[in-house]
Parts: sequence; structure tokens; C-alpha cells
Amino acid sequence: MLAFAEEQHDRNDGPMQEEYGPPAAEVILRPVGFLEEKIGKVKDIIGNHHSASCFPYPELELLKKADLIVNRAEASG
Repeated sequence: MLAFAEEQHDRNDGPMQEEYGPPAAEVILRPVGFLEEKIGKVKDIIGNHHSASCFPYPELELLKKADLIVNRAEASG
């Protein structure tokens, strides 16, 4: 689905990841039997990792920090 975002919008930036990432996660997690309430949490986290935090999940803050590290490393080449 993220590849779809890139094909349709010619970009895969934060807003695209937040829009297309949660449904992609659900497609991956549901068939392997991931718990339904956890699927919702994962979707919340992915859907907010580039925005102001809407959820008090420690995992969300961890993802934001990890994403920042990766983005800085990629930018510095």
C-alpha cells in the first residue's frame, strides 16, 4: 500500500505513511492472527508517527524517535 501511495502521489513522506500505513499494517497483521485490539493500537501508532501525538502510547514516542534517527541518517547519506 505504501508503494501504491508512491505510485499515485509520487512520494512516500510522513503524511503518506500516516494515511496508507495503517491499512497496510492491518493487511499484514490480521492473517497471522494478531490480536484485534493490538491491530488497532499498531494502526494508531503508524497513523500518528509524523503528527502531534494523539495517543499516550510509549511505543508511539519510541517510533517517532527511531524514525527521526533513520531520517537523519538517510539525509546525511
